[in-house]
Amino acid sequence: MPFTARCIRCGYVVLANTRRMLNLQMEDHDSVSHKHELDSRWTIAVLSHIEYGMLLNVSKLSAFWSALLSPK
Repeated sequence: MPFTARCIRCGYVVLANTRRMLNLQMEDHDSVSHKHELDSRWTIAVLSHIEYGMLLNVSKLSAFWSALLSPK
C-alpha cells in the first residue's frame, strides 16, 4: 500500500511504496534536517496505486514541486 507524508515543520514531501520505507525516509529527513529533535510531526496519507503512479510521474517535473512548495 503506497503512502505519502509531509513534514509539518518544513514542508518536505516523501513518497513510499511501503510503510516501512516511509518510516525510514521520515527518520532520515528528521536526522539530517532537524537534528533528531523530539518535535517530529508528519501528515501521512494512504494512496491508491494509481495515485502513487501519477505522483511518481509528476514528481519528475520542476513545475510540480514549485507549485507544491510555494507559499500560499
